[in-house]
Amino acid sequence: MKKIHLFSLALATVMISHTACSNDAVEELYRESEIRLKSEILPTRVTSLDYQSTQIVTGQQVGVTITGAKAEHNNVAWTAGSDGLLSNNGEAVYYSGRREATITAYHPYNSTWTGSSHRFSVNTDQSSETDYRNSDLLWATNRSAKTENAVTLNFSHKLAKINVTLTSTDIDDLSDATITICGTSITTGFNPATGALSEATKNVQEIKAGVTAAGAYTASAIVVPQTVPTGTRLIRVEHNGKSYYYSLDAPKELKPGYSYSYTLNVKEDLVEVEIASGNISNWNNEDISGDAESSEGDNEPETVQNNVIYYTSNNSNVITLYSTEGFGANIVSNTYNDGKGAITFDGNITSIGKDAFYACETLTHITIPISVTTIGDYAFQDCTALTNITVPNGVASIGGSAFRNSAITSITIPSSVTSIGSKVFYECTSLSTVHVEPTTPPALGSNAFQYCMSDIKIYVPAQSLELYKAAAGWKDLNISAAN
Repeated sequence: MKKIHLFSLALATVMISHTACSNDAVEELYRESEIRLKSEILPTRVTSLDYQSTQIVTGQQVGVTITGAKAEHNNVAWTAGSDGLLSNNGEAVYYSGRREATITAYHPYNSTWTGSSHRFSVNTDQSSETDYRNSDLLWATNRSAKTENAVTLNFSHKLAKINVTLTSTDIDDLSDATITICGTSITTGFNPATGALSEATKNVQEIKAGVTAAGAYTASAIVVPQTVPTGTRLIRVEHNGKSYYYSLDAPKELKPGYSYSYTLNVKEDLVEVEIASGNISNWNNEDISGDAESSEGDNEPETVQNNVIYYTSNNSNVITLYSTEGFGANIVSNTYNDGKGAITFDGNITSIGKDAFYACETLTHITIPISVTTIGDYAFQDCTALTNITVPNGVASIGGSAFRNSAITSITIPSSVTSIGSKVFYECTSLSTVHVEPTTPPALGSNAFQYCMSDIKIYVPAQSLELYKAAAGWKDLNISAAN
């Protein structure tokens, strides 16, 4: 594009008459210089899950704000090219006179981020490259004097990362294993102008980690910086229909820009998952000191047995059941040790009875054995501290008001479910995400999601989206296809 500059004769005469100003100075004063940008990500230890380890991935958008540009430039989308250069959709941006320009940028781009205080949430399903990458909050800044060279934006990771590697000395195939990060908040405050984070919210949800490939048995998930308390079941491994947990025996601080690596050894008898090694390494490739995670102690993960219900309470005390009927077996003990409760039965549990945990106000998390096929009416109603629950694949029916007025933030309805009662999530004001796995829409009672979050997201199998949109009870909900 040709740039034509028109100067009045009078101005030209004045400038020429001032011999103290050289021709070069005059040219510099009026010559427009375009602001050009390129991205680099600060050095990191590259793994197969570092989808953007050196520069922003081609085609991805970066939010750019420039102070000192000729025209206002606030939170504008720039797109990364294969050469690392960023483009402003073909529009040129110019320096203003001799002033320096201050450039700030972040990724992933959000068109609504025009202020200084925003909420950022990682994706709860990071099994795809796209969802993993869009959870990786990056930020950069640079103050540049007028130059014709591209200004380098050195992006740093603002969040943390957990890496999990599965090994086994006697199991040949772990390809069906899934890895989930549990017990962490998924939301933090973020200031795109300064790159500062605020304290993580109480929005605790599970995160499905991204497995690289069959035979690698390695998964990673981006997590919000926070301190995870003692007793938290941080990692869940599911294999061959059973679940195993790694629990923290001490508080764990997840720092911005750090990567935490765990190696879990899965045994043939599937009794436990051992911590073979654990180390902390700086995601930005700086040397730090830290103790390896130990396999010693009484808080080791264990098999979810068919005759035991595991739970946690917010006061580290035994919970009192409202009703002990309807489990299909008799309770022989109810104990609480080392941050975990265990209700033991004299046989396999076949159901969670009606009113079983009704109004257990201290219950925070519960894992249901895979032998359970039925969750009764009002089973967890008014459990106002219950934020997490694991419903196993095998449950066929969930009774009316089963989770009414609980504090759960997300839940997965397994593929085995065929019927869901009325008011099942009634008044669950913290419930933001529901993953529904059955390919055939389960029968759904009335007012199932009434008085939940207005923007609650319900994900169903992509191949069944149209079936759900036509099914009674489901068609009036905010339904999207799962990735």
